[in-house]
Amino acid sequence: MGKENLQIPKAVHAIPKVNKGSIHKTPKTKNAGPQKKRNYLKVDTSKIKNKMKRQDLVFKKLYELKKMKKGLQKQRVKAVQEGKAETLQPLTIDDKREYDETIITEEDAEIENQESIDEFADYFKETTTPKILLTTSENPSKYMYPFLKEIKTTFPNCFYWPRRNYTLQEICKYAPSKGYTDVMVFRENQKEINQLILIHLPKGPTAYFKVTTPKLNEEIHHHGNPTDHFPELILNNFNTVVGRRIARFFAALVPQQPEFKGRRVITFHNQRDFIFFRHHRYEFDENSKGKVNANLQEIGPRMTLKLEKIQHGTFDNNFGELEWAAKADMYQSRKSAYL
Repeated sequence: MGKENLQIPKAVHAIPKVNKGSIHKTPKTKNAGPQKKRNYLKVDTSKIKNKMKRQDLVFKKLYELKKMKKGLQKQRVKAVQEGKAETLQPLTIDDKREYDETIITEEDAEIENQESIDEFADYFKETTTPKILLTTSENPSKYMYPFLKEIKTTFPNCFYWPRRNYTLQEICKYAPSKGYTDVMVFRENQKEINQLILIHLPKGPTAYFKVTTPKLNEEIHHHGNPTDHFPELILNNFNTVVGRRIARFFAALVPQQPEFKGRRVITFHNQRDFIFFRHHRYEFDENSKGKVNANLQEIGPRMTLKLEKIQHGTFDNNFGELEWAAKADMYQSRKSAYL
């Protein structure tokens, strides 16, 4: 047998050849439809015991919340542009104020009847004219007198009397005989004014205020000088029963016949139970386009008040009955207000 007629058999593979593209492919099923996306917002992560899985689901849940919030914002912007919705205004702390049963939203006949016979009724009937006795605590420092001088020029019919050795009970008995309707007492601690006591005569009530950030006329930038005209009065944001009572107290300090020629305004603005006292002069200015603008110039002084308590009757620290008093736990929440 020659070499030319010798046939060599081909090698037989033990392992069949497999296409590379078919290694990672999963077998197709006949009824396989599109897979639904899992909603992670409905997943209760507290029931998952595995820490890694639970943490992973929490992150996915936060991502879905962020994505949903962005989608709602885009829808809101589109609706505003098309005129289907109004532009939202940012909420303030006053807008988030907690509900209080004493808030007065509408005219209340019962409250109006009570106010018609209260201690300030004679003033609103214009049968009495305010006259204020201004004094201090015993042995005031020299830093008190410049502030008292400006308070005296701010309120009409305000007269300063040195305290000397008289008690407030003796002053409250003596003042009505001289025609005084109110007593205003400023106290200080370590040469800083820290308290104001207002006493309405002859039968009260008495209000105690904490005083902070007092400023004189000369400490205010571009300040003006006061005049002798009777001022206008603005009482803003006193919405509760206690707030209306304090507002009537402030109103009884100023005559009800403002002289508009002087363009002088006294403002008591309540915001979260902080009462901001300001004293301004206004003027109207017409620009080149014919538009009238109102300009304000602060005169001073200024201070911030915080109501501490209201007492029935005139000043009496020993046996006075409290009508309202602030407590330590009343202002734990910034959203709570009582005036």
